Amino acid sequence: MKRRGSYTIEAALIMPFIIGSIVFIIYGAYYTHDRAFIQKCAYIAALRGSEEREGDAATYHAAKECSTQLPQGHLLGSWILTDAVQVNPELVTVTYEGTMQISGGVLMEMVLLKDVWYLKREAVARRVDEPRYIRERRKRQN
Repeated sequence: MKRRGSYTIEAALIMPFIIGSIVFIIYGAYYTHDRAFIQKCAYIAALRGSEEREGDAATYHAAKECSTQLPQGHLLGSWILTDAVQVNPELVTVTYEGTMQISGGVLMEMVLLKDVWYLKREAVARRVDEPRYIRERRKRQN
């Protein structure tokens, strides 16, 4: 009978660490998924902006609209996210910056030593006039 009680006490001491580890793995998976998705959104927004031919203002609005709409409803974590678009005659740059809020209580704060994870992702697309680019490439091949 004494042995059965000791197993219960040992399990009670170990369970918070096991549960904390599982929660940490889940939050890590959320962060990894969201980081990859935000990088993809930045690339897509930069490419869509670089496709505009009607000037810098149209390029900025196309990239900004895309960068604002893409991550909505697709992120797993609880994010406070900002996006920034920079346009110059040669490049379109889209930057996402934000923090993922972690609600795990005292145990998670002890394990992670913080309650937010920081993220900054940037994508750059070169503005190319496709018809002119294709003509130049064909001239080089011939």
